[in-house]
Amino acid sequence: MPEPDAPAAREPTEADFATADKLLRVFDQQDADGEYLHADEDVRHFVPLLLLSLGGDIDADALGDETQLLMGEMAAAAGIAADATAAQAAALVTAYYEANPPNEALLEAFNRFVREGLAEGRGPAVSSAVRRLLGQDTSNRPVGQGPAPEGTVRAGMARFASVPSRKDDAKK
Repeated sequence: MPEPDAPAAREPTEADFATADKLLRVFDQQDADGEYLHADEDVRHFVPLLLLSLGGDIDADALGDETQLLMGEMAAAAGIAADATAAQAAALVTAYYEANPPNEALLEAFNRFVREGLAEGRGPAVSSAVRRLLGQDTSNRPVGQGPAPEGTVRAGMARFASVPSRKDDAKK
């Protein structure tokens, strides 16, 4: 049962779906020849940064499998150990993205999507669309109060250090 002061989950509205569709089009933009403007690798590199930019504690249970893999890959690439504190993980993520910035054209396309959404008064729908795209629905429990997924630790980004990555699958 949700806590009395916890935000109530809501069903997505038509505005949420329309905004989510516009967000997906940011990632799927094509040139006149039908070639995608943003490489899959650029999008995969950008998604963890996007999720982290939403702020707050990341509820790994609410993330889809693909997003968990992306987060795990980024955590491994950033060198985040399973026993890292939240401050250590944040410093490592910052250093990682400073050394490996997202594709500038993709970042600009996303920023344009956000600016247009805010200008059209769709701020809540933009936030909801980003969260739903990443598989992170509204939680009915206080931040950090849910159970940690099996095999992870409760330490912010360090939780993803133990998420298997595609590289682990390739070793098998």
